[in-house]
Amino acid sequence: MKKFEVTVLGANAALPQVGRSTSAQVLNYNENLFLIDCGEGTQLRLDQCKIKRNRISHVFISHLHGDHVYGLPGLLTSYNHFSRSKKLTLVGVSGLQEFVQSVLKISSGYLDYELEIREVPNDTTTLVFESEHLQIFAFPLVHRVPTVGYLFKEKQSYNINPAAIERYSLSIEEMQNIRFGTSIIRDGIELPLQDLTLSIHEPRSYAYMSDTIYSEGYADFLYGLTTLYHESTYLEDLVDKAIERGHSTAKQAAKFAKLINAKRLLLGHFSSRYDKRQVFREEAKEFFEESIIVKDGKTYFI
Repeated sequence: MKKFEVTVLGANAALPQVGRSTSAQVLNYNENLFLIDCGEGTQLRLDQCKIKRNRISHVFISHLHGDHVYGLPGLLTSYNHFSRSKKLTLVGVSGLQEFVQSVLKISSGYLDYELEIREVPNDTTTLVFESEHLQIFAFPLVHRVPTVGYLFKEKQSYNINPAAIERYSLSIEEMQNIRFGTSIIRDGIELPLQDLTLSIHEPRSYAYMSDTIYSEGYADFLYGLTTLYHESTYLEDLVDKAIERGHSTAKQAAKFAKLINAKRLLLGHFSSRYDKRQVFREEAKEFFEESIIVKDGKTYFI
């Protein structure tokens, strides 16, 4: 089974505190690294977690509020000191390119490597990355500014039964098709897929939703998710403030996880007004038992 895990670099809302960094995560799929958001302190957290920054190929920015993007200019220019040569791709909402170019211009910054910036709409679902085994989608969230979430979705694949290769004299092209569930026709008869393959795990998926109010708009799109990261800035007693500021409560995050039949919920993006984060889990588990409070620097398997 291919590695599929996420390391939380920071999960604090609005501002960093001692021991708490603002939003940033690194998703590792089969040793391919993707950075999700880049709040203050991201570079320090990468070092502390012993994550080699040069291995990051893409950075996905949810929106342009400072606690999700103020670490980005420093990361980009620091790559000059790490002899980066391969292209880095930034993905985010409209305004990302202007933000990066403005900071570089005003600070007389420069980059020794190729930087590609892709802006995506915040009102529809967009496929932003695809490889042989993984797809990444941006999808709309409901916040005070244009915001997107990201879905990392493993493609369904099958292991070919070695006995079937000899039995049916499978060609290389046929084996490639079988791995991704395409039927094989011989003499007008479809060969049963179960006769050609061995059992394999169900595709795994991970969605990153920060920042957003409670919304059921994309519940069908995310249904059956393996692991959901959903912001829980406030507790339910401040639900009015959450709505006003475009955020969610722990209860709402749990209700959404239950609605989409997720297997596990990761709670994050906590307001600094709360000293103890355990209260978020206590509120959430009343509605969704598999609720976990994320910790900075910890890795979670998808």
